[in-house]
Amino acid sequence: MIIHPFELYKYKPILSLTDLERILQIINNHEIYMPSYHQLNDPLESAGVYISLEVSGAGYQADMGEIGSAVEGYLSQYRILSFSSVPNSPLMWAHYANDYGGCCLIFRTQDTFNEVLPVVYTDIQMNIGEDELVQGKCDLDDAAHDSFLFKKKDWAYENEWRLIQKKEAGFLTYKQDELAGVLIGHKLSEEISNQIITLCENQGVPCLKTKPAPSFSKIKFIPCSTSDDFAGYVWDEIDKAVSEDKTLSEETKCLYIKMNSLG
Repeated sequence: MIIHPFELYKYKPILSLTDLERILQIINNHEIYMPSYHQLNDPLESAGVYISLEVSGAGYQADMGEIGSAVEGYLSQYRILSFSSVPNSPLMWAHYANDYGGCCLIFRTQDTFNEVLPVVYTDIQMNIGEDELVQGKCDLDDAAHDSFLFKKKDWAYENEWRLIQKKEAGFLTYKQDELAGVLIGHKLSEEISNQIITLCENQGVPCLKTKPAPSFSKIKFIPCSTSDDFAGYVWDEIDKAVSEDKTLSEETKCLYIKMNSLG
């Protein structure tokens, strides 16, 4: 039995109007796109498990460094939604939220996302051959599915969990209360930030924004719905100001406490 985190995090860049529209669609329509493995950013996706079938042309394709066409057919049936288990990773904010100019969506994992699985980081490539499949030691569908759970150690900083589903391309619908919050990068423009904040307020979704704290060597968070960026405050004063701010929802205050208590 795999015990998954209560919440997981989806970093999103905002580099264009299209990026912004996609984020607003996720929040407003309660749906999120599930890409195929071809659309992910790792060119070695699924290579952690090499599946070898004794079919015409497979050996030649392997010698060229390619996945066999028959195996490719199985892999292409799957859609993969990636999350991180860490919301305050400087690398994740830099790489996946365009250097704090994007946002990070917080999803609860008790319902729609309850089948998420952790990615294993290893530089060892496993092999599944025709014999294992013929003898029933392994199912081809299972092998294709599990191949997406292994990535090289270079990617370990992502702390990734994946929802892997065999389905047609399209969107996954989630329940409104499964979006637990939105974290906004402090470099995102005020105009775009306000569009996200306004939509979240209408949906009852709490928002925070990043506030790097170099002396703590941590990325911390402050409420978005206050005009004060707390410049010149010591952190105890920020905690006190947030707790006493009657304009902030209890959900925002709880999210503030939770995010800033992380290691």
